[in-house]
Amino acid sequence: MKSNSLNGFTMVELMVVLAVVSILAAVALPAYLNYSTRAKVSEGVGMMSAAKTDVMAFYVSNSTFPVTNLEAGLGPSTDYASRTVTGVSIGSDPSAGTITVELSLPQLGTDNLLQLVPTASESGFDWTCQAASVNGIVTNFLPSSCR
Repeated sequence: MKSNSLNGFTMVELMVVLAVVSILAAVALPAYLNYSTRAKVSEGVGMMSAAKTDVMAFYVSNSTFPVTNLEAGLGPSTDYASRTVTGVSIGSDPSAGTITVELSLPQLGTDNLLQLVPTASESGFDWTCQAASVNGIVTNFLPSSCR
C-alpha cells in the first residue's frame, strides 16, 4: 500500500514564521533608523574639524576668538555643505568662537544644530560638543563624544 504523505508546511507553521519575522522587523527598523541618523550627525562633527583649526589659529594670533567665518579665515557657511550638512558657521552664541553645524535631515525637523564651544587655557584648548540651545539636536541623536 501507498501512504499519502504530504510535503510542505502547514498554514500554522507559515503564520508562526510570519509573526516572528514581523516582530523582528518592528524592533530592528527603529534601531536602524536611529543608528543611521546618528552616523549622519557624526558627519557634521567631522565637518567642524577644519573650522577648529582656524579658530585656534585666530586665537593664537589675536588672543580672542573669532565671531564670524570671515574673521576665522573661512569661506561662507555654505562652502562646507554636503548631502547631510547645510553649513558650518562661527559665531558668538553661547560664546565667541562657537562653531555651529546645521544639518539637513528630515527626521530631525528644525532641531538640527550642533555646536562646538571653545575654551582656552594655559594648557591648550578644550572643546565642548553640545546641541544648540535653540533648535539643538535631540540628545539621543548626538554622537557619543557629545553626550
